[in-house]
Parts: sequence; structure tokens; C-alpha cells
Amino acid sequence: MNEVECVAMSEAAAGVGAVRNWRLGKEKLLSMITMDWSRHVLPNGLTVILQPAAATALVHVSIAYRVGSMDEGPRQTGLAHFFEHLMFGGTRTLPGSYVTRMIDAGAIDVNAVTMRDMTRYVQTIPAYMLEHVLFAEADRMGDFAASLDTGIVERERKVVLEEKRQIEAQPLGKLHDWLSRGLTPPGHPYHHPTIGYEHDIANYTLDDILAWHGEHYGPSNAVIVVAGAIDPDRTLAMVEMYFGAIPPRNPPRRILAHVPSMPQQSIMRVADRIGDPGIYLQGWNTPSYVGTPRAHLALTMAAELFANGQASPLHRRLVAQDGLAAGVSATALAGRGTGMFVIRARLKAAADLRVQRAVDDAVKAFLEMPIDAERLEEVRLQRLSRTARDMVDLQRRATLLVEGEVFHGDASWYREEAGVIADLDGAEIRETAAHWLAREGFRLSVDQISTRTSGATAPKSVPAIGDAAAMPVCPPAWSTTRLRCGARLLVSQRPSDTTFHLRALGHGGRSRERPGMEGLAELAASVPMIGAGPDDAAGLSGRIARAGLSVSMAAGMQVGVANVSGLAIALPAGVALMSDMLIRPNFESPDCRRRAEAIAGSASAQAGMPNERFNTILYRALFGSDHRICAPLPATPSPSKALWGDEVRAFHRGGWRADKVDLLLAGDIAIADAETLFNAMFDDWQMGDEHLPPPRLTLEDATAGIRIVDAPEREAARLVMGWRPEAQGGEAYLMVRCLHDSLCGGFASRANRRLREEKAWTYGVGGQAGELVPGIGPLFASVSTEIAPELAGETVGELRRLVAELRSDSPITENEVEAFRRSERQRLAGLNEKAADAVDAMQFMLQHGYLGTADWQTYRTNVDRLSCDTIQARIGTLLPAPTEIVCVVMGNAAAIRASLERAGFDSAIVE
Repeated sequence: MNEVECVAMSEAAAGVGAVRNWRLGKEKLLSMITMDWSRHVLPNGLTVILQPAAATALVHVSIAYRVGSMDEGPRQTGLAHFFEHLMFGGTRTLPGSYVTRMIDAGAIDVNAVTMRDMTRYVQTIPAYMLEHVLFAEADRMGDFAASLDTGIVERERKVVLEEKRQIEAQPLGKLHDWLSRGLTPPGHPYHHPTIGYEHDIANYTLDDILAWHGEHYGPSNAVIVVAGAIDPDRTLAMVEMYFGAIPPRNPPRRILAHVPSMPQQSIMRVADRIGDPGIYLQGWNTPSYVGTPRAHLALTMAAELFANGQASPLHRRLVAQDGLAAGVSATALAGRGTGMFVIRARLKAAADLRVQRAVDDAVKAFLEMPIDAERLEEVRLQRLSRTARDMVDLQRRATLLVEGEVFHGDASWYREEAGVIADLDGAEIRETAAHWLAREGFRLSVDQISTRTSGATAPKSVPAIGDAAAMPVCPPAWSTTRLRCGARLLVSQRPSDTTFHLRALGHGGRSRERPGMEGLAELAASVPMIGAGPDDAAGLSGRIARAGLSVSMAAGMQVGVANVSGLAIALPAGVALMSDMLIRPNFESPDCRRRAEAIAGSASAQAGMPNERFNTILYRALFGSDHRICAPLPATPSPSKALWGDEVRAFHRGGWRADKVDLLLAGDIAIADAETLFNAMFDDWQMGDEHLPPPRLTLEDATAGIRIVDAPEREAARLVMGWRPEAQGGEAYLMVRCLHDSLCGGFASRANRRLREEKAWTYGVGGQAGELVPGIGPLFASVSTEIAPELAGETVGELRRLVAELRSDSPITENEVEAFRRSERQRLAGLNEKAADAVDAMQFMLQHGYLGTADWQTYRTNVDRLSCDTIQARIGTLLPAPTEIVCVVMGNAAAIRASLERAGFDSAIVE
């Protein structure tokens, strides 16, 4: 019997009450924050970190360059981000889109991110692709300058300008720019937005770009981390082979710390399309994460102590006492140049002096009063527990290693940081906060806009990619039993896993709400925010923190879902917590009333907003007006007061009837020991006689056509085209998703090649494909993008042409089908990577009526059988004619309508 099973058996005998106060030990957590890795430096200065892991079939490759937007000079704003785009433009040896090439070869994820302090290029791939990816990364590091041409530069310039416009058109899309301008003076490296200013983006020259590459993209300024299913010796040999020939360069000059002082209070008030009546932010400059990391970590603890959770002083003041806010939070942002401490409050009305005074009073009291030792220990244990759980996450491990090396020159910094968190006491945290938060800061009020209408020589041969068909199916195996209370328990035993994931599935989804009571499911799923068992919200928050657990509860369309996860040794505490949440929710508490009011307030703020109208119009056209998805989400603007009375108690009991509940557990415990533990924790769960109304899932025929939602304040137009395939069922599910992937499933898809790369009309085209309600349906698919309003007509025309081509002139190709098959094979290979993945796989099988792991092999067989011919034979039932597709466009109605009419679409309706 392992440690988890021993603890589980002993705690089972004690019952729920005895386990509620269980807590993790700090020293135990520190001992779990460890991983195997090695560090190497090539003669040309490239730093290489290798992190092998046996329990995965995947590899994560991350290359970080020690350069970001803070390194930009005058008239260079946005150049770091612009250069990131250019790195995907292809080389002489590997021409064309880098993303398309890698996705076609089998990569699961290819991306990059430009930050103020560094630029990272990341890929998650099957192990067989590793040599090919290392070659390609070395090729674009070493051969970029010789491969660049003005055509690529001008194409990406249009794409970046469109990306900037789309980002800034989103609600709070300029938030980071507002904070930077409010907290830093002109000339500070953080003052300008990472994406840059439009006039600078429009004027970069080829010489500017080549100089940037020459200064910042040498091997001595880079760190590569390779983590996952690797052989370290062989991987190092490949890195040396492909990167070793790139000439060394002198490291560029870097700004390490520049914390500005603010001589006077800075105040800004703006208006934006937000979903709350108002948002209030207050911020301060804080020390550099590089220069004084201990002080920064003390401030991260102060942020959690002050504003995060029901027990925090800011929540008690603004939410519970004064009723000014629906929610509050605080965060200490890390930075090489300077840190930022930011408080945020979602308000019930526009910000006024009462809000400012309340925040000031709460900050003053926090800085003057000693920090509660018990609360500090709760926050500390939760932080350490999160880091310990990172040790089983492939991408998080790679991120910790690369950030440690880039920021601190020490890949093992994750352990140093954990040691600091374990060591900080209340006095040091309060003194650090007082030193920085007593200074002048920045106040930002965001009001809601009211709605209205109107180098080196590349190797000569490219290494082979590998065999995608060899990817195994790795589903979790599980055992099933029925508990004494009637609930079904499914356990996937994971030997040596240091974590667990527990999920409960009930049938209290949103579709079970009666008309006019929309919001009941949302409130019933708010138990972590209102309390359970003997605990109110603050007490439950502390209990979760002491055990190092992560907890969530949500209402889907058909099911209610509760999740508890943590370290394996905390399993009994997690099961006891789940028991309290399902059986003993605290709906009588004042926290419940406040939560109900917050749900109603948010719904009222969103009612009539363009996004709300857009979704309602789209869903009604696709599914009909009687389906629950067409009613307000998540709540009706004016729910009945019964929402927090007998109605929510009855809804919760009906949704979590023991005989209707499935408990899914993945962790290092045998089914017999788990059954003993769960029977002890759930033995008093009564069946009850509450029954919920039938689900509101009635479908009507889709109604095609083009509809316009007027939102004149939007700079960009949002366009969605959607359809419901005539074909339904398992085979159709795969075929529709395969077609959708070829149309808009990534940067390599047809719509992205046409609209993003060829025409530069949009930053990207995406969409959804699958079942509206898992296991029930119907199948649906959508294509979505954002474009300038004056391009709406041309975009609709191009998308319709792409649909018509797929239906007849240019049917799906074998390469596109194989790309989908590879993607599905890789997904199947990752079904059991982490405990949460195993639980996801179990839930999918349950919702689709499968009860055994062999069904995954059948699914894999169906994936392998997909072909161009089988899809084309049913194309009429999978993808309707362009004129039969629903299209909704939101933005400036006058400009959109004029554009549509120019393109020959003169029957659009303005809703």
C-alpha cells in the first residue's frame, strides 16, 4: 500500500469532520519541488537545458531570446513583436510559412510571444519530430538575414497593423497601455505598448530589421529548453550539430532595472465596452524582479493576502461591507525594468470618491496592521502547492526553467523562489508593502460605454520528420463501483503520480432552468464562493489554501461540474471538500445573497450590449429561439429574488442527486481503497426526491441569411458564419471537424492563407466545430474573424467562395485529411499525460455512452479510416451551400451595409 492509500485509509476511518482541518506541511512541499535537468553552453554561447521525462510521448521545445519591447529605441516601438512575426516567414532552406510547415509535419502547437523582457518561440511536438524541429529552429536563427525579403516584410506589416487594431478594439484592449502610461514617464522602456505605435510600425525599414536580428538574435543571447520524451545525450548531439555552426556574437547591452518614482498622483478616466458598470484600478511601481527578486516575491504574497479570496481585507471592505464591488483582486506583475502592483475592482456602479476612499482605507489598514499568521500560512501553502503541481506539467516545467535562466541566470531558480516563499514572514511582507505602496501611485477608472445603435550556411539536407502513424493511443484505464449512497465512482489508478484530480458530474446544467430563472445554475455552481459544510466563504477559502487544493465549480449546458485537484497526499482532504460542496452547500449565508446580486448585476450590465445581442441573434438563427443557449447567459437581467432562497436549494439538490452523479478520480490509489474513502465521506448523502424540469434543448431549423448588429463604437467588425450539418453521429463528428480544420483550423488553413497571408485583411481566422451539448448534439461549426467594417462584403464573399471550393471545385486534399489524422493521433497519445487529462478522457467516454478503454481504439480506427473520398461522398450533408449558411456581422452598421452592397449582398438585415 503506497503513501496515498495509507493516508486515505486512516482518514477514511475519521470521516469528513476530522479531515476538514487537514493541512499540507511546508517541508513536504519543498521536497516535492524538484525535477531532473541538465545545463550546457555551446562554444558559440547558446545555453541548452535538457529536461527528460518518461511519462509522456511529447516534447516541448522553447527558445527564448533575451530581448523584448523594453529594448526598443526611439521610433522602434513594436519592433520586437514585428520581428517575431517575421521569424515565421520561412528561410531559403525551408521556404514558406513556418507554422504551416510544422503543423503539416505533425506539431501540436506552434506559437510565440513577445513580452517586455524577452521573446519566446514554443512548440509542442510528438517525439519523432524533434530532430526536424531543432534543424528548423537553427535554420531560422542562423539564416534569417539572408532569407528576408521586402515582400515578407510588407505582408507582415499589414498583418501586425490589423492585429493591433483588433486588440485595441476589444473590451479593455488598451488596459496595459493605460497602466504603462499612467505608471511610467515618457522615455521609460515600459512606457510604450509592446505591440508599438502605428506610425513606428508603418516605417520600419529592412535595415532596421536586419540590425535588430544582428544585435539580438545571436546564440549567446538565446536559451533553448527541450523537455519531455528525449534522450539527453542524443538531443544534445543534435543541438550541437544544428546550432553549433552559427557564429557567436557579442551580447547586446541590456537594461536591467529602472524603477521610476512618481512625484505626484497620476489619474486617468476612460470609457470602454466593458461588461460591468465600472472598473477601478490602482497601481504602484515596484522593484525589478531581476534586481531585487525577494522584494518582488514579498509583494506577490502581499497581493494575495490583501485582495485575493473571500477572507481578504479588500474583499471584506469593498464587497461584503460597503457593497461597492462585485469582485476584487490584486497582482504583483514581474518585470526586468520595473514591477507593478495593481489592484482591480469590478464595480456595481461607475467609480466615484467612495470607491477611491474605500480602497485607500483598506490599503492603509493593511499596511498598519500585523498580518494574520494563519492567513499567511494558507497563502504560503497554496503557492507552494501550485509549484509542486507544476512539476508534473510538461510546459510549465519548461517555462520555469527558461524563465529562471533568462531572468536570473539560474535555471534552478524555481527552487530558490520556493525557498523564499517558505521563508517570508508577515513582518517582512508588510514592511516591503509599506515601502512601495505608501508612495504615489496611479488611479484608473474605466466607465461602461452606454449602448447605442446607428547568417550561417544551412545544412544541405533537411532531417526526416518521422512516422506519425506510430503514435500510440494512451487512454486511461479505469475501474467502476457504486457507492453506498448511490453515486457511481470511476477510478483511474496512476502509479507514482504525485497529484490527483477529482471531478463530479451532476445533471443540473443551464438547460434545466425554468424560463425567467436563468442564473439558478450559475448560483448553484458558486459554492466555492459562498461556503460549504461548517465554513462560510472566507473559512472555505482558508481550508482550500491550507490543503493546497484547487477548486472550481461550473454549470454547463447539460451538466453541473465540480473539480478538486491537488497533491496526492491531500486526496482525503479533497474528497471531504467535494462532499461538503455537493451535500452541504451554505446557501443561507450572506455570501450567497451577495453572489446572487453580483450575478444579477453583471447580467443587467451586459443586457443590450452589442456582444449580448450578437450572440443571441447568432444562436437563434442557428438553433431556434426555444433552445436554452438563446436565453440570457449566464443569467436573465432581472432574476427573481427566489434565486437565493428555496429555489436554489431545490435546484442544487435536484442537480446533485446521488443516484445521478458520477465521481471521476485519477490518482495513485486503488479502486478498493478509494471506495472505502468515498463511502466514509459520502455516507450521509441522501437521494432526495427533487427532480429538475426537462432540459430546454428544443431545436428549430436554422435560418440562413446575413444579419448586421449595429455597434458603431467598434473599430473592427466581428464576423461569424455558422451552420448545422445535416449529418449527425460519430462518423459525421470526425468529418465535420476535419473539414473545419482545413477551412479555418489554424494559420495553415485555407481561410488563413487567403485572408491573412494573401490579402492581409485580418490577424487570423478561427472558429468552432463539434457538439453544442457533448453527447447530445447537435453538430455545428462556425468560422469567425475580425476585419475592418469596409471589408465586410469582400470578406463574406471570400469565405463563401472558400466554402464553395471545398464543396466542389477544390475538395479537401489528402494532405489536409492527414494533417487532421495526425492531430487526432497526437491528442489520443496525450489522453493520460496528467491526472486532469485522464479525467477529461473519462468524461468524454461517459457522455458518449462508452464505458471501456477499448472504445478509444475504435475511435482511433475511425480516425485512420478517414479519407478524401468518404468525406467528399457526404459533402452535401456536412457542409451546406454558401447561401444556406448563417452570417452575422457586428460593427458600424452603415459601413458594413455599404460594404455588403458593394459586394452584391443587398438583402442583409440590420437587427
